[in-house]
Amino acid sequence: MADDNSQDHRRHPRFQFDTPNGEVNPRVADLLAVLPQDDDTGWSAVFWCYHPSRALDGRTPAEVFPSDPVRVIAAASQEF
Repeated sequence: MADDNSQDHRRHPRFQFDTPNGEVNPRVADLLAVLPQDDDTGWSAVFWCYHPSRALDGRTPAEVFPSDPVRVIAAASQEF
């Protein structure tokens, strides 16, 4: 997790940031567009990102996203 050092101390999943520049990967918006929006907290999407997926050979979307965001988005599209 990455900390934004603001007053509210929010933490953001590290996989969504490009390294070494620290910018948000532009494909994050595409992923968010297909993830479930069925709760007010966003926890459904978080749980999906950190749960191993058969479509990703047992790896979590968070593990695969930095190297292959297209594959993760496709897996999310199939599931949702």
